[in-house]
Amino acid sequence: MVERRTFLVTGGGSGLGRDTALALSATGARTMVMDFDIARAAQTVAAIREAGGRAEVAEVDPVSAFAHEQAVAQTVRVWGQLDGAFNAAEPGGPLYARSNADRPTQSEISLEPPAAPGIDLKIGGLWFAMRAQTGQMRKQLSGGCIVNAAPPGLSADGAAKPGAMAVKHTVLALTQSVAVEYSGSGIRVNAVYCDPQVSGAANKAKAREPRRAARTGPGLISWLLSDRATFMTGAALHLPG
Repeated sequence: MVERRTFLVTGGGSGLGRDTALALSATGARTMVMDFDIARAAQTVAAIREAGGRAEVAEVDPVSAFAHEQAVAQTVRVWGQLDGAFNAAEPGGPLYARSNADRPTQSEISLEPPAAPGIDLKIGGLWFAMRAQTGQMRKQLSGGCIVNAAPPGLSADGAAKPGAMAVKHTVLALTQSVAVEYSGSGIRVNAVYCDPQVSGAANKAKAREPRRAARTGPGLISWLLSDRATFMTGAALHLPG
């Protein structure tokens, strides 16, 4: 169960991040909603509060290690603990710079993210987010759980997008490596991804149901963050739809 627990949702101002923040709050969890767009994050928080839930807003600079540390500190300051996090990581989305001008040079990054041509700055936000989150969870000595959303590597017609595919698999690899590193600390780390399935009549029918993924995704993520999934870490699960 996730009630009476505290979760941090990065990219919670829209899309899967927003849907997951709402789903977690509906179970009774306390939710810190992060987004580089503070207005969108505030809208999510307003919707949660209107439904009787508890939520707060945290603004984050996507590629700032300090900003992620501050967001975690704010969560602990408000509610005393951090039990889990959902990182809605998509290129160009809340965890990443919004244009080349927003991205720091390599020399400006205090802690280098995993090196890979064309990926290092894109994956930096997720690296900084997990660094801050796992640091707090280790400090609490009570474990915790993290779920990362990897971006689709395929377009709607099934064509591969090389850049996005590279980011997707970097997210999955980083998820697995952190899961192994912190398995002894009781910290679970899993990933979800959603590539379109366009082969076969059944999959084409699913593709015509855009709301199916919205219904399935937040539920699966909430399950991964709950005690019902304590046996699972280092996994990458596909979101149907």
